[in-house]
Amino acid sequence: MNGANLDNATVALNGVSATVTSTGAGQISFAVPAVATTGPIAVTTSGGTVASGTNFLVLPQLASVSPGVGLAGDNVTITGSGFDNTSTVSFHNGAPAFPVTVVSPSELRVTVPDNAVTGKVTVVTSGGTVRSAGNFHAVPAILSTNRNTGPTGTSFGINGTGFDPAIRFVKVDQVAISFTRVSPTRIEAQLNSLATTGGISVDDPYGSPVVGEFFMVYPTISGFSPTSGTEGYWITITGANFDNDVQVRFFDNVASVLVAKSATSVKAIVPTTAQTGPITVVTRGGSVATGTPFTMYYHPTISNVSPLSGAVGDNVTITGTNFDNTVKVYFNGVLAPVTSVTSTSILTSVPPSATSGPVFAVTTGGGGSGNFSSFTVTGAPTVSSVSPTSGPVGTDVTIGGTHFQTGVTSLSVRFNGVLSDNVTVVSDNQVLAKVPAAAGTGPVAVSTNYGTAYYSPSNFVVTASVASFAPQIGTINAPVTIDGSGFDPSTQVKFNGVPASYVSVSGPQRVIANVPPGATSGPLSVVTSAGGTVTTASPFHVVSITGISPTTGPSGTTVAVSGTWFDNATTARIGGVAAVVSAWTDNTLTVSVPADAVAGKIQATVQGLTAASAATFYVQPTISGFAPPSGSAGDNVTISGANFDNGAIVTFNGALATVLSRASGSIVAIVPPTATTGRLFVTTAGGTVASASDFTIQSKMTGFTPASAPRGATVSILGSGFSPSSQVSFNGTPATASFVSAAQLNAIVPDTATTGKISVTTPSGTLLSDNNFVAVPTVAGFTPFSGSVGAVVTVDGYNFDNTASISFNGIPAATTRISALALSAPVPFGATTGKISVTTLGGTAVSVADFVVIPFLGTVPYGSDGNTVLLDHLDGSTAASILAFSQNGQSCGGALPSTTPSYSYGAGPSGLNQAITLYPPAGQPAGSATYLKYPGGQLLSQPNGTIEFWTYLTSWGQGGVDQGPYYGSCAGWTFGFGISSTGWRRPGGAPGRSSTSTGCRSEVPPIPGCPRPDTAAR
Repeated sequence: MNGANLDNATVALNGVSATVTSTGAGQISFAVPAVATTGPIAVTTSGGTVASGTNFLVLPQLASVSPGVGLAGDNVTITGSGFDNTSTVSFHNGAPAFPVTVVSPSELRVTVPDNAVTGKVTVVTSGGTVRSAGNFHAVPAILSTNRNTGPTGTSFGINGTGFDPAIRFVKVDQVAISFTRVSPTRIEAQLNSLATTGGISVDDPYGSPVVGEFFMVYPTISGFSPTSGTEGYWITITGANFDNDVQVRFFDNVASVLVAKSATSVKAIVPTTAQTGPITVVTRGGSVATGTPFTMYYHPTISNVSPLSGAVGDNVTITGTNFDNTVKVYFNGVLAPVTSVTSTSILTSVPPSATSGPVFAVTTGGGGSGNFSSFTVTGAPTVSSVSPTSGPVGTDVTIGGTHFQTGVTSLSVRFNGVLSDNVTVVSDNQVLAKVPAAAGTGPVAVSTNYGTAYYSPSNFVVTASVASFAPQIGTINAPVTIDGSGFDPSTQVKFNGVPASYVSVSGPQRVIANVPPGATSGPLSVVTSAGGTVTTASPFHVVSITGISPTTGPSGTTVAVSGTWFDNATTARIGGVAAVVSAWTDNTLTVSVPADAVAGKIQATVQGLTAASAATFYVQPTISGFAPPSGSAGDNVTISGANFDNGAIVTFNGALATVLSRASGSIVAIVPPTATTGRLFVTTAGGTVASASDFTIQSKMTGFTPASAPRGATVSILGSGFSPSSQVSFNGTPATASFVSAAQLNAIVPDTATTGKISVTTPSGTLLSDNNFVAVPTVAGFTPFSGSVGAVVTVDGYNFDNTASISFNGIPAATTRISALALSAPVPFGATTGKISVTTLGGTAVSVADFVVIPFLGTVPYGSDGNTVLLDHLDGSTAASILAFSQNGQSCGGALPSTTPSYSYGAGPSGLNQAITLYPPAGQPAGSATYLKYPGGQLLSQPNGTIEFWTYLTSWGQGGVDQGPYYGSCAGWTFGFGISSTGWRRPGGAPGRSSTSTGCRSEVPPIPGCPRPDTAAR
């Protein structure tokens, strides 16, 4: 503490003297005394006393809380330091303690508040706050409940102190129930079905649970089962809140013995004295009764049964007590029919299958009565067991059942209807019988003077046995008789494992079986449907042939015969002809084919028994010759030889022939159409044999198809004896031929073929067809494509013969045959544009395109004005001329002036051409020009391949090209020419030699297609 004049000073803290540790003129140090509290510091020296302007805060210290555990209201002492008059104390979660007694600065005393819970204790002074190091354990306490009785589901409140937030359970009579902690002093709880009457306990998370009020839990009943019964029945009652002291009481307060109990169910035994009425459950919490009554039934009693014996169906009267409509009657456990019933009497009858024994009466509610003496059942027997259920003849069989002895005067046992001659009755329930000799598998029957009973679950199986069989040796399919016992209708027999081919069951003691193919020597096995298999001790010997090798061959062939049971005396035959056996074993024979052998089975005879092979041995045929040595298809040929059979097949070098007749030494066959030169073959079942020499096939042509065809078509030539080297010609023109077979060739009609014979050349010569082949012509094209009358046209095509003629759109022309591929002819007078046709012996062919006929235009010289000018356009019409002359102008296409002295107009085909007259310039001689318009305005190709441009005259001697119109009305390509009395002019008007693309020039005679010198130029 700093100040002045502090030498030898003393210090007091809020009135409590403090120990000074050091002092000086300006500073003093002291220790805060243990009992000091917050307040001013006073310093006293010889000069006087002075106090600090502010208080010194003494921080509180908490040393202990005693006791550390307690209930609300308990006194607690808190020790420490720094406590002053402002001190307050609170428990965990701020629960304040009141009042607080400050005993001294080092001691406080408080009372635990009601809402205190376990936790820290807090002290607050003017100097600060301090908490206890450890927890104060606030022990909970139950003070009261808002109710203490109720059933399952009841909610109630628990009042108390110290209910901690960590509380884990609330229990009633140690049964945990659901709860909610509302505050340290309040808990809300609800009963469940398991709670029972007892104390309420609340968990203390830090100590033992606390127990408080006693809660009376009412029991409840939800049901019981069964709802009716008799004494001794177990009744289960379900509900809630059953405690360990639970009791069950039947009507009239009759207590019951409990078998089991829990909080939700109790099982009780119906007491003997119980009566019909409600059932009550009593617990510490109270009692509750069932809403519906328990119905009590009483045991029936039997005092008498009359009569005490009887057969099935006999009436029986039972007297006693407590019978009702639910009663059931049993004869030794077998339910019997009830005819009528009263409370003291039952009328019933002995049920089927009943046996002697006690009689019971049972009701639905009252239960069983126990047995009443013994009722003896008499009548027809029953069979319930047979042991064993199978065995051979002579087996001892034990039969169980009923009514074998009581009242029985006669008893017999049968096995599948066969009477047993050895029967012993052991008791009313057992009989012993021996299986008789003739018995077969079937039912066991017991007969008495009351009737017959069968053992129904299964038949008694008599197992088979074999006593003997005969004969002991045999061949395939031979019958064998087997004697024994236990045979049934489905019995099968095997010969050394091979099933018999036929089985006949004569009865349980005899079976006849046939030796099957493939059987070998060995034991016989007899198999029955249910009796198993029995095998003979001695073997059956089979004489058989199992195979032959080879199966075909000529005389002298060695044949290996395999089989069974051969011996040194075995003989053999082939096809019925005796054969030599050169060697033998038990299983093989070596046999030679005799010279006179025929096809057939091979047989082996042993000890008088004959076995035959399954396969046939075939003797191979032979060919000694044939006649004639050559021939054509359809000829008959006789083949000589041996061993020909009825199925013999003949082929000519592989071609199948038709056989007319067959004999063992000769065959007559027809030469087939497809035969070729080569060997003859005969095939029989014994094999195939070829002739030593070839049969020569002579060629023959029988026809061809089609009879006519164009070039390139395929013609089939039919006949026989054809070969791949065969050649074909059409009227002398070689053709490409293909070999189809010896009976057919295919040939392509050549381009130059003409109508005539077809020839085929083979190695044996040349053949000609009987009829001509008609070669159909073909027009491939023509040149030029257009021209005037007289122009020569060349027609190209195929199959043009010497008779070929050309027509232009139906007009015949003078035809020149250049070759089979080309013809020529000038355009005839009168020809018009259209098809070109060629007619030969093979028919008529027509061109695809039209030939265009160009009209010929010409003029005649004139003398003076007024002369008539003739224009000819030879286009096929009868009147094909135009006369025109004029001295006046005329527009294109218009009508001629009426002043024209004279004219005539003969038009060709409509739209083909038209003629007009022009006037020359003034001072020029009169002249005329004709325009020819072609449809479509096309250019025309000339014979020399050039194009001619058509012109018209614009002035005399001057030409020009025009596509129209001229004077506004003429359209299309046009042709013009000039007129001269001394020579001709080419288009353009210059006299002399022409050099135009037409190729025309002034010559005599003129070039074909060019005008004469004295006519107008084209």
